[in-house]
Amino acid sequence: MPYKATANDLMQLIRGGEPICEASRRLGISHIMVRQDLNPNQAMEDKPIDLIALLDKHPDINNKVTFGDGRGFIIYKLNRRCVDNLVSAQRDGEKLSSFHFSVLNPGKIILKFENIKDAVTLDFLTNYNENWKIYPYQEDIFSDCDGSDFNVQSLSSSWKHCGSLFSFGRDIQYLFRSRLTPLRHSLVYGYANRWIINLREIRQKLPSSSYHINTDGSVNLKLLLYYQTQGYVVVGFLISFVTAGWFLVQWLRWRADKGE
Repeated sequence: MPYKATANDLMQLIRGGEPICEASRRLGISHIMVRQDLNPNQAMEDKPIDLIALLDKHPDINNKVTFGDGRGFIIYKLNRRCVDNLVSAQRDGEKLSSFHFSVLNPGKIILKFENIKDAVTLDFLTNYNENWKIYPYQEDIFSDCDGSDFNVQSLSSSWKHCGSLFSFGRDIQYLFRSRLTPLRHSLVYGYANRWIINLREIRQKLPSSSYHINTDGSVNLKLLLYYQTQGYVVVGFLISFVTAGWFLVQWLRWRADKGE
């Protein structure tokens, strides 16, 4: 859930019938859901019937889909101009059309920059967390798991899920791998993540094999946005697995000794 104050700003705009595109892009949302199963006598700031009346006539709403008959919920889809990707890059306030990203799984996102010449701002519209780190992308690590582009118009992201035990075991190496430092990781929009990626620092800290220099001096670059806590979870799972295996072996030995 995005920072509450930021979401409240969006609600204020909806109540006033004002444009919501800028606020919705900052929140990284593409749909708004209204529950109809709430008790109308319950104390709440906005009753479902009032929200439905506001959203039904709002100019920034594209269409709606109703689930259930009066006791379900309604999903409103925003106009395309009001929707932004969860991950975006910009330079001097302008979105980079040459930036793309691929979601390997919810904790790993490949960042692809093309033809960059100077500092780039990277925004990740999820709750700020210092455990999101940026690493050099290693082709050999994920060569069998390339992911797919995020579909901002769908209700859920589309990714090739790298979920085998062995692929998740690769997460452990990031606990020991050098990340890109110092990258300025800061709070943006009151809740989200922002990094400043400086091309000069990239060229100083990464081996030349990690990026490609074009004839005009611009650079093509791949990075990995990784949720570091995921590696600790994998370590915990492996410790639990090994511990359970050790107890099983001890139990089997005890049974064998007892049988003798």
